[in-house]
Amino acid sequence: MAEIGRFLCRTAQYVSHRILNTFPSILLVLRELSAISAILIHLAKIFGEFLCHTSQYISQRISRYVSFYITCAPRTSSKYFDYLTFSSFFLTLRKSLSVSIILRHKVLALLFLTPLSVWAVDDTFTVSFEMDPDTTPPSIPLNLLASPISFDQIDLSWDAATDNHAVYGYQIFRDGVQIATTSSSTLVYSDSPLQQVTTYSYNVTAFDISDNVSAKSATSTTITYPASSGDSVYSSNETLEVDNWQVETTENSITITFTTDEFARAALRWGETNLFEEGYTAVEIYRDDHRLIITGLDPDTAYNLDLFLKARFGGPSYQDEFIVRTASGPDKTPPQNVMNFAAIWEDGATLLSWVNPPNNDFDRVRIVGSTRFYPADIADGYVVYEGSGEKARDVWGNDGIRYYSAFAIDDKGNVSSGAVAVVKVGDYTDILNSTPIIVDGKIIPFAFSDLVFVQQYGSQRYEEGKRIVLYQGEATKVALGYDVLPEHLKTIVVTLSHPDGESSFSFLLKVDEEKEWYEAVFGSLPALGEYDVKVEVYNYKTKSMTRVNGAVTVLPEQETGEPDKEVILPYFIYTWAGSLLFLLLSLLFYQRRRREV
Repeated sequence: MAEIGRFLCRTAQYVSHRILNTFPSILLVLRELSAISAILIHLAKIFGEFLCHTSQYISQRISRYVSFYITCAPRTSSKYFDYLTFSSFFLTLRKSLSVSIILRHKVLALLFLTPLSVWAVDDTFTVSFEMDPDTTPPSIPLNLLASPISFDQIDLSWDAATDNHAVYGYQIFRDGVQIATTSSSTLVYSDSPLQQVTTYSYNVTAFDISDNVSAKSATSTTITYPASSGDSVYSSNETLEVDNWQVETTENSITITFTTDEFARAALRWGETNLFEEGYTAVEIYRDDHRLIITGLDPDTAYNLDLFLKARFGGPSYQDEFIVRTASGPDKTPPQNVMNFAAIWEDGATLLSWVNPPNNDFDRVRIVGSTRFYPADIADGYVVYEGSGEKARDVWGNDGIRYYSAFAIDDKGNVSSGAVAVVKVGDYTDILNSTPIIVDGKIIPFAFSDLVFVQQYGSQRYEEGKRIVLYQGEATKVALGYDVLPEHLKTIVVTLSHPDGESSFSFLLKVDEEKEWYEAVFGSLPALGEYDVKVEVYNYKTKSMTRVNGAVTVLPEQETGEPDKEVILPYFIYTWAGSLLFLLLSLLFYQRRRREV
């Protein structure tokens, strides 16, 4: 408030210096600036949040004789003082609320509000304060034109009205009865369905936010066409031309705009197959500029669309099938965890090493340390290292324990679940033993078969008598259903031990956004053979740990080529070979008989 007071004082001096000779009466108001500013600051805070969400005109009458009207307009200048008029003094500063006070009784005042914690869609808000209610209606809309389009449709157009503050909308009358209301930006209207060969008369009025309504526009009268109007208009081989074709997509919508050389009605079907099973929309208004919007779609999905157009008066039609893919949603896929994350204590420091993931969008690794437990996210502890290297050193002492989590981060800011490692120095020993998960006195079953291992060729769960097979060269996702374990604070650590028995690596399972799975992704396993798998669930509420064990078998990268085909010789080769064999046998038999003779 002190800053506002000093600013108001400087502003008052500026105003009095500039307009003292022209407007002596302003001196009467300068004494009241502090009180007015306090009122407006309070009012701005009340209305500010709503204003910045709606960015529309807002009217709030607080008494019989005091009213507010608020508009949102782009900033026209970055100067402190833009212009000065008898009715208002306007002040603008970048990304701030600007307040203009209009006092009708030959009084002028101003106030500048410093930036607040809420922001407008546009740069400037203009707030007018009036001692009297707004009773001035908008001007009468001019040039109303009613045009027959078909046997059951008439289109209207008119010029925009003006108002001392702002026009809020228009009322449309047919034969003296109001049939529609439009916004201030809509200056056209299509009236349908109507009777053929019937005369209709139209008027339009404008209204402002204070409910002041203009007089009716001049009447425009026209007659709808007869239903058979098109019989002599179109030739039998005429086609409907479609131009200016544009398709815009978002993650969940498709917008199609185009024009036709004749007024036509449009219908659209869509679906993920050519059965167009997901939806249908039709526009019952004849138009020559068309805009069709489909919403509620899935991101990055190809949709089959079937568009049908029919010209007025039974004229030519148009039909086309095409495929449109919705935009991909934001990349929310986390990168793979780092591999072979290891922590070794040496001379009062932890030597950390790892292998960065092979993801193309990989950006960096953040190593986070803690003395309490494995950091669950990139802010849960102190930062040991951040960068794209594969080694780090943490100096900390000669006794105790350090937990480390290595988080891979991609260029979109997605974070992996975290690989983990721990260093224990001195007399520290684990104080947690494996115990069952107990909730309300009941043991919650938890087994290795609750885990799901997912690779390119499908998912696997452990079954008695079967083994889980993973293939080298592929990333693997490990997932555990969210509803398997009690819903309170816990850490789930999965450890895979190398077949040589000399090394292992561990990682955290992290809950997904939909709270359906705890999951982690790691890269190709470094060696073939059987890996021991250990899953540990640390429960902070009960200060307990539950462990289950299992195994996975890693095989060489799966062959993707086609198997060798059986070689089949042409039939004539077999015939020729049989004939030759028969001839040789006949010769042998002939020579033998000859010797006997």
